[in-house]
Amino acid sequence: MAICRYFPLLILIVGCDDWGSEKITVEPEALVDKARVDKARVDKTRVDERSPELTRVRLAVENYNLKRQQPVSRLLVSSDILDIALSGESLLVASHGFIDEYDLSNLERIRRLTFKPITNHYGDLRDPRVYSVDFSPGGNEIAFVLETADGNTEVGVISDGQKTRLISGESKLALRKIRYIDATKLLLATLESEVLLYDRSAGGQVYKRQQSLSSFSDLAMDAGRAVIADESGTVPVFDPNSGETLFVIRGGNFDRIYDIDIRGSTILTGGKDRSASVYTLDRNAVRKFDAGHQIYAVALNQKADRAAFPLFNNAEAIVMNLDGEKITHSLDGAGKSLNMLTFVSDKRVLGATYNEILIWSLE
Repeated sequence: MAICRYFPLLILIVGCDDWGSEKITVEPEALVDKARVDKARVDKTRVDERSPELTRVRLAVENYNLKRQQPVSRLLVSSDILDIALSGESLLVASHGFIDEYDLSNLERIRRLTFKPITNHYGDLRDPRVYSVDFSPGGNEIAFVLETADGNTEVGVISDGQKTRLISGESKLALRKIRYIDATKLLLATLESEVLLYDRSAGGQVYKRQQSLSSFSDLAMDAGRAVIADESGTVPVFDPNSGETLFVIRGGNFDRIYDIDIRGSTILTGGKDRSASVYTLDRNAVRKFDAGHQIYAVALNQKADRAAFPLFNNAEAIVMNLDGEKITHSLDGAGKSLNMLTFVSDKRVLGATYNEILIWSLE
């Protein structure tokens, strides 16, 4: 039976322009060693470009005895879902003006972090976008990218109830994604597909590198490799600790990639060209799964032997065993386009539409 819960419990209020009134620790950007900041554009003469052997795959739903799964739980969110993050049984949901933390076992809200409205160019108040959010590796800290009144972004973390601003809006960065590398290092991506490493143990920004000349869509990272999705359809693979571009993959998607995931040597993408592509780096191969619609959400499980993405229509995702390309489940019941997907475990998949969280069991 579907469960829908929405429990306001603990609310913390943070103003976008009143950090100084709340015992804020600001790590000054003046500490950044400018000699370590690399702002070089992409030098195409030095980038290893790979074009894996392409296999096109067309799957028909009538060829499979699918297990059609309805959500075991679902949760309506009061505003658009902009980003999600998981840590154990905790879920973060970033939206317009707030971050909610939920208990995955029952989707009860644990706490809400609320940001004060900002003023737009017309003088009207509106909620700031929380573009991205992430848990630290131990789950005891939250990092976020927040829109500022001047149209820029700032970066902050929350630990033990104390808020620390790391990057202010005065940096004039159009940041769109944040992910922890470890307890002190944060990887960030801008709208212009620049990536930045912010290391608190080193005193600030370590590098800034351009990974692509196309506009940014998504960032994913695993096992010492990070990947960018952008409007070009190519996939830059880089070292998150140095920003060095290792190689750029071509041949899967031929238009904007909306979503990307990486586990080990497997990369999964979904894009505007109505296809999902599975890159297997250690075999220099790519499989392209044709769909009849644009694909906005993809996910790999931890072992990278299962993939989830909407194949036959945008409101239903399939789960596929990548070995043998066998579809095992159809995740039904969303009713709207799925914009985000992630494996909670091998037995649970979490998805998000623009305003609803859904969880499916694969048992």
